[in-house]
Amino acid sequence: MGGLNTVDIVVIVLFSLLTTSSAILMELFITTALVLVNPLIFTVAPFGFGRIYATVAMLLRKRLARNSRVRLLPPLGTRPGR
Repeated sequence: MGGLNTVDIVVIVLFSLLTTSSAILMELFITTALVLVNPLIFTVAPFGFGRIYATVAMLLRKRLARNSRVRLLPPLGTRPGR
């Protein structure tokens, strides 16, 4: 007991395939609709979002670097601050 049997593996694989195929299908429909409605927005929007992303990354660079530092925990059985 405790392991995955064949049915579990098949269900996981089928679920993953269904999720992936539905995501691809939604992306195709959204992209097609946007191109048909306004091709200029479809072309320009990625650059605008990229610029916003870069601006936020530049503004928060120091905070992200500070928050990404690893803090080591004291050994088990010891009390911090002593």
